[in-house]
Amino acid sequence: MAELQTYFYDFRFKSLLRKHMILILGPDAVGFLKQTANINFHARLANLHLQFSSLDASCMA
Repeated sequence: MAELQTYFYDFRFKSLLRKHMILILGPDAVGFLKQTANINFHARLANLHLQFSSLDASCMA
């Protein structure tokens, strides 16, 4: 339960930070945040792929 609460606060903090960045930096911040989110998404996807690949290898052995 504490882990979920921590995640929720982390999410709220990030959304607040995002709003402030957009206010401070203007429209350029939006593009930057989208690009960063895209990079994070692909990194997570690659990480998941690696985990499943290692699972497949251990099942085959």
